[in-house]
Amino acid sequence: TVGYMATTPGLLKVVEAFCACVIFAFVSGTEYARYPALQWCLAVYSLCFIMAAVVIVLCVTERTGYLPSPLHRTLGLYALLCALLYASALVLWPLYCFSARYGNLQRPSSCGRHDICAWDAKVTVAVLTGLNLLVYVADLVYSSRIVFIT
Repeated sequence: TVGYMATTPGLLKVVEAFCACVIFAFVSGTEYARYPALQWCLAVYSLCFIMAAVVIVLCVTERTGYLPSPLHRTLGLYALLCALLYASALVLWPLYCFSARYGNLQRPSSCGRHDICAWDAKVTVAVLTGLNLLVYVADLVYSSRIVFIT
């Protein structure tokens, strides 16, 4: 199963985990504790990152036998769950960060031209959430092809 990490689905797992790490770096510069919906988004990022890290460690250490079902089926369920969770975060994060009711529609003038402020961090998290959702969907497609076609 170490060879699995060199395949496209294995590399997608690494990209998912890396993208989540970058999200964590930028989330810390936001007011995510202000609304429960943003806390939900942080829970989504955390849960999916933990699952990706566990899958990577199990594959690299060749301990996939500890998974509750066959590897490809488990990975397909993981990709489906994370894709659905990230879809919810993709809706909630921009809604609570950039709507007139909850956040700022435009970059505040208090943000300097060359400084990264909380608004910039929120935009970065929104973009990375969308990117990671696309990676999870690609992972789901690859996992589905492995489970249902082979």
